[in-house]
Formats: sequence, C-alpha cells, structure tokens
Amino acid sequence: MFGFYRLAAAVPKLKVADAAFNTEELRRCFRQAAENGADAVVFPELCVTGYSCGDLFFQAGPPRRGGGRAGHSARGCRSGPQ
Repeated sequence: MFGFYRLAAAVPKLKVADAAFNTEELRRCFRQAAENGADAVVFPELCVTGYSCGDLFFQAGPPRRGGGRAGHSARGCRSGPQ
C-alpha cells in the first residue's frame, strides 16, 4: 500500500556440515515467515553448510559438502510471498 516491505530475520537451528538438514530448516523458517506476512526473509551467512568463520579459518579450502543445496532450497521456496 505504501511501498513498504515486511522483512523477517530467521535464526534457524543448524547442524555443522549437514546441508540437507540445514536447507530443510531454512525452508521451515521461510514458510513460517511467509505465513506471518513477510515479503522477504534474511538468513545468517553460511547457514546452508552450518560452518562458522572459526571452522573455515583452519581449513585449506572451502567446505566441500553443501554445494548445490542453495539452489535446491531456493526451488523449494518459490511458493512463498510474491
């Protein structure tokens, strides 16, 4: 009506290196926010893999698990707010 958007900030329960669990949790949070009228939902950085910066600082390369799950999660959320 006035050009405003209702935003939601999600704080999902995550499991380190369990992208399948984490994306399901992200979907649950997205659906809950959409049901409560949110136009957009913001999630924590690194929430798909569940890694913290401390976990990543001590690795030689990026985490190998979780690749491709972000697209999978996005496809599951297409029925959300338009």
